[in-house]
Amino acid sequence: MMVNNLRSIISQRKSKVDDLISGIEGKLSIMPYGRIRIVQRKKKAYYFHITKTGNCNGKMIDPQNTSLIQQLIQKNYLQKVLAVAKKEKKAIDRFIASYPKTAVEDVYDALSEDRQRYITPVYPNPDEYAEEWQNTPYVGKALEEGVYTFTTVKGEKVRSKSEKIIADELARNGIPYKYECPLRIGRIVIHPDFTILKKSNMKVYYWEHCGKSDDPDYYTHHIVRRTSQYAAEGIIIGKGLYMTFESSKMPLDMNVVEQIINELR
Repeated sequence: MMVNNLRSIISQRKSKVDDLISGIEGKLSIMPYGRIRIVQRKKKAYYFHITKTGNCNGKMIDPQNTSLIQQLIQKNYLQKVLAVAKKEKKAIDRFIASYPKTAVEDVYDALSEDRQRYITPVYPNPDEYAEEWQNTPYVGKALEEGVYTFTTVKGEKVRSKSEKIIADELARNGIPYKYECPLRIGRIVIHPDFTILKKSNMKVYYWEHCGKSDDPDYYTHHIVRRTSQYAAEGIIIGKGLYMTFESSKMPLDMNVVEQIINELR
């Protein structure tokens, strides 16, 4: 359920903040005592090491002692980060403590089947909705005769080895997708390589793989035109649209694929 995803995200953030606090406290424990004061005179910076309480002037640091300057400035930065991290930790702890164990999405699931049979849930079950979305039939872009294709783990025919890799990664991660499903934009119909449903927010995203990036004609007439078509519909790169690239000398970057997959979970 979406609420479980929210709880998971909050828990992951708490763990990250806890680790950050612990790490910063460890670093601060071995840094030089005191703090730094920086004075600007005639566009030149002078650095002072303050080590005594009540002494706001401090002792001027030799400009050649860049190690001490760096450590004291880094210490000041880490202290500021630590203060903010501790505030965030308190806010997260308050959120977790006050967040109800039962969310609105859970009310339907807690009902008996006799009641569920007559109810239209205010929120659709993500898994059921995804299954219905995935199984809704569509007419994809026709594959030309004689063109070599690749078969995905789901048994689909795709046009390239890289598209097979992307399709298999989506399937392996349980991400619903449609290959070359038609999308109407104004008066034209295009066929995105992958139309994807992100179950955590029930939104649809698009993924275009550009496999001939070193072909000038392909770049000019296909990639530029396609991104403009998406933009006309309010679908832009990084916001509803993901794109991967490869050329004859640079294969599909699996690190990029993994990052996009993580975004779409």
